Amino acid sequence: MALLDSTEDIQSMATGHMTLFWRRHDQHQPNGPLSKTTIQLPPLTFHPAGLTVMADVPSEIYLGEPMTLTYELNNPTKHVAEYTGSIELSDAFVFSGYKQLKGRILPWTRTRYHYVCYPLLAGKVRLPRLKVVAKQGQGAEKEVPLEMVGKGTVVALDNDLHEKQGLLVEEEGSAGGTTVAATSSSLLPTYVFVNARRK
Repeated sequence: MALLDSTEDIQSMATGHMTLFWRRHDQHQPNGPLSKTTIQLPPLTFHPAGLTVMADVPSEIYLGEPMTLTYELNNPTKHVAEYTGSIELSDAFVFSGYKQLKGRILPWTRTRYHYVCYPLLAGKVRLPRLKVVAKQGQGAEKEVPLEMVGKGTVVALDNDLHEKQGLLVEEEGSAGGTTVAATSSSLLPTYVFVNARRK
C-alpha cells in the first residue's frame, strides 16, 4: 500500500493491474489448459481540494421551537485561506448570530459558526444561507461550495460513465420524482422541512 503526502501536488496514481486465469468449458477436455488475461486498471485521478462550507441542520425541525444551525468552514489545503461571508436572510426564520464574517483559516484546520434559528413557517422553507467568498494562495476570489451534512451527492452520468457537468438532480421530497436543472446545487438556496407545531 502506498502512502501519499498531502502536501505533494499529485495529479494521478497508478492502481496496477488485475490478472485473470480462466479455462474454457469443454466436455471433451474438462481439464484443458489455463489461459491468462491481464487487465490494466485505470489510474486514480486526484482533484485539487479547496475550501468547503458544510451546513449541519437538526434532523427534526418544528415550528416555534428554536434550533441550532451550524456552518463549518474546512480548509484541507496547504494554503492559508482568507474569506468573507454574509448570511442571506430568509422569511421563514429569525436568527441570532454573525451577519457579516471576515477571517482566515490556517491549512488543515476548520472553524464553525453557530446560529440559533426560530422557525416562523412550516413546510419546505429556505434556510438562512451562509455565502462565503474566499481567496487561497495567489488565486482569485470565488464563492465556496455549500454542502449539507447527511444529504450526500447525486451525480448524473452519460453513457460512457462520465460525469455530466452543470446538472443538478434535486430530490422533490415525499411526493417522489426528481428535477434536473442546468445549474450548480452549491449556489442555490438551501431548503429544509419544518414540521407543524407540536401539540
